[in-house]
Amino acid sequence: MKHLLLLLTIFTTLYTNAQSLKQGDNLKTEFKKIAKPYYFAAPSFTGWIEGANMLLIGDKPNPNECDFVFIALQDTTLIGIFTTKSPNGFMFDTEGNSILSNTSEFFYLPAWTVKNKTKIVATDKTILTVLDKMYEQTMQANDGQLDEKIIRKFQQFQTDTTLANRHLALLFDNYQTIITETAAKGEKAPADICVPLMKSLAGECVSPAILSMFK
Repeated sequence: MKHLLLLLTIFTTLYTNAQSLKQGDNLKTEFKKIAKPYYFAAPSFTGWIEGANMLLIGDKPNPNECDFVFIALQDTTLIGIFTTKSPNGFMFDTEGNSILSNTSEFFYLPAWTVKNKTKIVATDKTILTVLDKMYEQTMQANDGQLDEKIIRKFQQFQTDTTLANRHLALLFDNYQTIITETAAKGEKAPADICVPLMKSLAGECVSPAILSMFK
């Protein structure tokens, strides 16, 4: 009887560990189930300084043998998971509440990772001015090309933590990256990801030019 109970316990443990996480699961709760976490250096997913030196955390010494790995910032704050088994995909904590959102084919840094550390200054219109210029150059100019000056100005928000309202630049960057990558593959952008990004950005902006980008 003892041997039967032991076998059932082992089977249950193996079965539980083999399960993939799903939308609505709690990151912290699932992470605590790992008896011995293994930490690995993550690839360079993003140019944003908050996403530098990120970590992958698994339940096995070889990350390729894990069903999924947790994705964490360099201070070990959990932001999502990556499913290593086919079909591969990301799931992120998009609200900063440890709850996993829907599956994404693309990596995008959750906005709260930047917003929680950036200065929110309602009177500082720098990022809005930059986005207005980007709109003018891409949507209204004949060649539709951005000049190097405006590109550098926008990219500065990725690394200069003294700038205000950097989370607005991240929201736009996430949206634009997904739109660009899906278009390059001849695919339609995922509405379940892009629409919330649009709503988040529109909800924090008052610039007519920005809002008109998403109509």
